[in-house]
Amino acid sequence: MDSLEIKLEKQHYSGTNVAVISLKGILDSAAEAQLNKIIAESLSEDCSHFIFDLSGLRTSSSPCVGFFIKALAQVRRQYGQVVLVQPSGLITTAFEAVLLDEHIPHASDLESALRMIIEP
Repeated sequence: MDSLEIKLEKQHYSGTNVAVISLKGILDSAAEAQLNKIIAESLSEDCSHFIFDLSGLRTSSSPCVGFFIKALAQVRRQYGQVVLVQPSGLITTAFEAVLLDEHIPHASDLESALRMIIEP
């Protein structure tokens, strides 16, 4: 089984703190716990917007959908936004099945995702 590689980069754009989290591999429950910790720490450090680069993610399992439902709730409580970059077709289909695609916008690249946050 492949583990999930997580890369976190906190950036400041036009007066806005944004956490860019790149995921590569398979999101399972162990990785979900690690990501929840990253989100909580980032929120406590005044970083309320999150961009998840999913171009390297290879799963559409229920942990993936469940994680993003929880992440969205956490971030919205802090008046932040979540944007996904390049989710796979399988992930998009899973999100559509639970109407999550209506709440988390998708972008084709990081620059477009940043614009969605900075210029709502």
